[in-house]
Amino acid sequence: MSWLSGHRSGVQRWPIVFVAVLVVGALAIGYWAWDSNKADTALGTALDAYTAPLAQPGAPATAGVYATAGDRAKAANQQFAAVAQQYGWLAEGAKAHYFAGVTYEQLGKTARLRQS
Repeated sequence: MSWLSGHRSGVQRWPIVFVAVLVVGALAIGYWAWDSNKADTALGTALDAYTAPLAQPGAPATAGVYATAGDRAKAANQQFAAVAQQYGWLAEGAKAHYFAGVTYEQLGKTARLRQS
């Protein structure tokens, strides 16, 4: 008991440090999950644009339907590039980077691929 009373400040310091590390770790994991969820939603929206249907010749214009494959690739490319830039450190950002390259190739912009 005399040792504990002589080292009280050290004994009190370690639990406080431990709790602080746990709180910082929990906040970091929470932020990562929140950011990952946003990235997943943005990638899903870009994939929806990439797989959107093409308009039938002579059909009236409809929202979410593209006149040509080039128009669809251009719209999806912009979204993929934005996701890749904003969330490049997450797995979703890497997937978006890949699909941005695929759409650049479909648009014939292969010089852009060499710069990445």
